[in-house]
Amino acid sequence: MDSAQLTVQKDVSLPDLQVSGGIIPCNNGTLQISATSMVGTSFSWSGPDGFMSDLSDPVVTKAGQYTLTVSDSARMYGK
Repeated sequence: MDSAQLTVQKDVSLPDLQVSGGIIPCNNGTLQISATSMVGTSFSWSGPDGFMSDLSDPVVTKAGQYTLTVSDSARMYGK
């Protein structure tokens, strides 16, 4: 009887994820926040007052902290 062994390793590398925001101006009260990722195929933003978006570059109207989760078919990452 023949046998063989195989070692499987987990990919723990993080994607190249960049996010940007800014200051909401007084005159129009909106700001486009954005994210780019080489590995991300799906974006999920959450923020103040129940804000949610699956766009990579949503427009926001409220100041506060926004959280981005980027996922591909195998992994999920947060920033």
